[in-house]
Amino acid sequence: MQVSGVTSGALFDPPSGSIRQVLGVPGGARFGSPIVSGLDNAWISPDGKSAVTLAAGQVSGIRIQADGGYSTTPWGPAPDKFKAVWSRDGKAAVGIYPQEDGTAAFQVWRVEQSSVDGPIPITLVYASIRSLAVRARTSEIFAAVQDANAGGLYSVAFSGNSSQLNSQIGLEALALDTVDTLLYGFTSTGNTLLTFNTATDSLPVAMPAQVSTEVTCPCSLAPSTDGGHLALAYAATDQLLVYETATANPPAVILLEGRPEGLDAYGSAGLFTLALRRQDAASALLLDVKSGSVYFVPASPPAN
Repeated sequence: MQVSGVTSGALFDPPSGSIRQVLGVPGGARFGSPIVSGLDNAWISPDGKSAVTLAAGQVSGIRIQADGGYSTTPWGPAPDKFKAVWSRDGKAAVGIYPQEDGTAAFQVWRVEQSSVDGPIPITLVYASIRSLAVRARTSEIFAAVQDANAGGLYSVAFSGNSSQLNSQIGLEALALDTVDTLLYGFTSTGNTLLTFNTATDSLPVAMPAQVSTEVTCPCSLAPSTDGGHLALAYAATDQLLVYETATANPPAVILLEGRPEGLDAYGSAGLFTLALRRQDAASALLLDVKSGSVYFVPASPPAN
């Protein structure tokens, strides 16, 4: 069995409602002591050093310190249906939610700052937004929108101004590569994986996603931290597809014991975290694409 070395990083542990460090190697990793407790939800930055948290009806930004402590930046009361998305470099987080008229509004936290910008209203309908990808260096949000009249790929500035980049119909999931230049997208129209070059505004390059035509709702799309792999998870199936980004090889298919959700790149190259939609799922999962193995992370440290 091939493993990827010592793992160390923060994850949200839903059973305990806490942010905890993961310590050890895939196959032997476990949760350490809680860093932040009493949470209803949390969105961890890709570098594992920050988080957006939801607790007791309040949203906060958390910066995790090397000694296990943390500092807090208040965002304010939690809007209904609030969710957060991080930039790949961990320098900015966007929280988005619906307004009374159904359009979306968002807040922006630049991690190096102690304040949060917003709320910033936009014209896109919240229910039509399928996926977001945040790019901190250009103060920009990419949005996959499914709407009968205005669907496609949009660029939304942190100021709130938006423009349609492509009218591609059926975009379900988005993810930026490690250098924030290539934007990967999955479309349910033909089950196709697309690559947009945001530097040249070129037309998208398409390749078959090689999944069943019955699949219409992927859960998430995420590149590995080194950019070498791209993982595609579906809430409607019990499999995960892993592409090598430098080749045109067919994706590796990894079978799971439940329907995957919550896919994110994690820590060392080739590692992802995900959860399974199962009644007994009370643990985080680590996926090692190098070995094609999925490992459980116990929800509590082992007893002495």
